[in-house]
Amino acid sequence: MKIVVVGGGSAGWMTAAYLKNKLPKHNITVVDKEHGNPVGVGEATIIDFAQYMEEAGFDREEWIPACRATVKAGILFPNWLRKGLEVWHPFFINFYDMQNDADIWDYWSANKKYPYKDYAIMMYDSAVRHNKIDPNDLSSYAYHVDCGAMVQYIQQKISSHIHLIKQDVIHVEKQGQDIQHLLLKNGQMVHADLFIDCTGFQSLLKKQDRVDLSKRLFCDTAVAGRVEYKDESEFVPYVVCDAVDHGWIWKIPTQDRMGSGLVFKRSITDPVEAVAYFCKYWNDRIKPDQTKVIDWTPYYSRNFWEGNIVSIGLSGGFIEPLESTGLSCMIKGIKHLEERIRIGYTDQNDRNYYNTRLGCYYENAIDFVNMHYSKTELSSKFWDYVKENHTPSDYQLWMEDVMRDPGFRNHVAVQTQNTNTIFHPSSWFAWMAQFEFEFNPEKHSFKTEIAESKLLDFYAEEQSRKDRCVDHKAYIESFGGLKWK
Repeated sequence: MKIVVVGGGSAGWMTAAYLKNKLPKHNITVVDKEHGNPVGVGEATIIDFAQYMEEAGFDREEWIPACRATVKAGILFPNWLRKGLEVWHPFFINFYDMQNDADIWDYWSANKKYPYKDYAIMMYDSAVRHNKIDPNDLSSYAYHVDCGAMVQYIQQKISSHIHLIKQDVIHVEKQGQDIQHLLLKNGQMVHADLFIDCTGFQSLLKKQDRVDLSKRLFCDTAVAGRVEYKDESEFVPYVVCDAVDHGWIWKIPTQDRMGSGLVFKRSITDPVEAVAYFCKYWNDRIKPDQTKVIDWTPYYSRNFWEGNIVSIGLSGGFIEPLESTGLSCMIKGIKHLEERIRIGYTDQNDRNYYNTRLGCYYENAIDFVNMHYSKTELSSKFWDYVKENHTPSDYQLWMEDVMRDPGFRNHVAVQTQNTNTIFHPSSWFAWMAQFEFEFNPEKHSFKTEIAESKLLDFYAEEQSRKDRCVDHKAYIESFGGLKWK
């Protein structure tokens, strides 16, 4: 099969790399713009990013320094419910008691002697308080990467295994839903069996049948840029998402600088005002001419795969930057496409299957992001708008029922078998517990003293993990990454 990937950003190169490594007999071509205009800020990844890199054929010891990567133990959300409150979203808690068919949430809800952040002792205490990570359990972490550096690295590694054409597409010749050929600026015609649209919001290859999310989500614009480190205290192994008057500000630490941005709603905050606010937030460590305004209408496609065209990345949809859902959905799209091609299923039924699966992932991500805005007590034009317009999703209401149900363990067991989700129930519980949703501790099959004992065992195990944690900066430098300036 001849496959053409159109677009040379992170979506295009990540798609090409994965398909070429997993499907080496197929002919892969990347058609990239003659002159690109990448955003080039820091990117916070998800926990399966390292797995993606491995499956794409990249060595961790090589890509960490090349992508200027740092470790991401979780996400810290200051001020989200109210000023002064912080929410901690860890990625992974490995605890399950087969004897009692219970996990940490069962024991915690039965005996709330310890606050949530003690439940997340290793990830929170080590990462947030001491800037340390556990090098013996890297599966529990995600990464921060420099997008521009990552694209350069992937391109360098696979350029000899694929065809690269640096030309603008000026015309897409179609017959029905299928592309017959692409016409390039230099007059060249490009034919393929399958075309993958990684052209971003432009969605150059086909018209999207869009699901408009503007009434379910609250943000549609960002001011983004790079901020130089003030000192080593800012070089941390987690993302910070700080709730502010106009929306929220992300801080993503890569090896030599931070990627940062203000996410807001442009009908409430004028972009010029947003730029000024963002620069003031950073005490003028970034100037207005060093920022870029990015706007979008939140959506996802109903027809990710139509005819011989597949949309991956921003061309297929975008929610907002919160929780790295764009990257999550992109990787899901890449992997499911590879699976369809590998087993030879590319007829209309398979296209329908693919579209349904991807739609489910987006819906799960939308529900999770939407939940972040529930129960806020903040007051400003933006947050007052949120309070007036927020409607909890059906999935959130279901999760609230699960939390109130004394037998919620059985519900969760069923939910964990659902492969069409991105965010595990543990992520929901982590957020909702700190957002002061109530767990019902009644009617567990085990006694309260058992819960107490099991919690103490868990904390002891986590303490031993914490004791073997190492300094985050020293760990990154061990890979030959950029030294602290």
